Amino acid sequence: MDVEQVRHRFAQAPRVARRRVRPSAARLVEAAVAAAIAWLLASLVPGHPSPVFAPIATLIALTASPGQRGRQAAQLILGILIGIVLSDLFVVAFGRGTWQLALIVLVGMVVTTAVGLPSFMVSQVAIWGVIVLSLHGGYLAAAGRFVDGLIGVGVALVFSQLLFPVDPLELVESRGRPVYLQVAEALRGLAAAVEDVDEERAREALATAERLERQPLREALSTAHDVVRRAPRRRGRRSPLESWRRAAAELDASERDLVVLATGIVRAVRGEEPCPGELVDALRAAAEAYERLPDVLAGGDGRDAFERCARLAADAARAVDGESGFGLEIAVRQLGALVRDARRAAGGDEEEQELQLPTGV
Repeated sequence: MDVEQVRHRFAQAPRVARRRVRPSAARLVEAAVAAAIAWLLASLVPGHPSPVFAPIATLIALTASPGQRGRQAAQLILGILIGIVLSDLFVVAFGRGTWQLALIVLVGMVVTTAVGLPSFMVSQVAIWGVIVLSLHGGYLAAAGRFVDGLIGVGVALVFSQLLFPVDPLELVESRGRPVYLQVAEALRGLAAAVEDVDEERAREALATAERLERQPLREALSTAHDVVRRAPRRRGRRSPLESWRRAAAELDASERDLVVLATGIVRAVRGEEPCPGELVDALRAAAEAYERLPDVLAGGDGRDAFERCARLAADAARAVDGESGFGLEIAVRQLGALVRDARRAAGGDEEEQELQLPTGV
């Protein structure tokens, strides 16, 4: 790395830092304020001069991924309780020392794993067991640390569930949009492969279709459901989430139809079957429809544009339906099925019959 590159990196560092911090700025401020409040509240407990574990508990609970903070807070308090009880019992029975610490960690993790507790709770039992053994000052000290944990978790719950709950729609959209962009990417790759008669490009698009990641969207929907159920401020989001839930139910069919479509185009290109230009237009229109689908699901202004793209894809698919060549026939039929999937995901069941789409295999 030469001097000019080093100078350039130093010049860009503030902009890069701002770009990294900006998306998380609100959560960082929230965590700092919550930790300070937890410290203040715990310090008001009589005979408890150094409530260091209250802000620690708050920060642990608030650093969970969006939508998981309430659940993690509940798991944290149970982990603290188990760790403290185990440590106190071990100190009374065996005293303090290196092998006792190892035994506490081992027993705590084995027991919590054996009963099927989440990995986060397993680690918290071990961590709080070590803390209590290392700083053991009798039952009153252990009770003070448990009070710290209760206060810290309580503050985290107030912040995460009442004051600043995650927006479930933003969470779901952030996980769902990349799925539909991946479908659009595969369709555009197939269009380019047909246009250039490029088998390698068609196989790359097939690989993209086979790597479709649906699980993050499903997990986000599950988390969003928990958020609207637990957080009073987010209960009004329940109805808008149904659009995403309906769309997620169509993703299995979309993935299957996309893979079969890509397979048919690979076969058509490899066999040098004549592919009309309408198929290229249809694939690109379908790609744009899937790209716009998240805007429709989010309740934005994209429905008219989506309908236009879906109709263009359907018209082009009908125009090439019945062309010779087995690979091309598969492609056209699955393209029709894929457009139908998109319309159902967008809530367009009533207009399905008007499109008269080719039937998928």
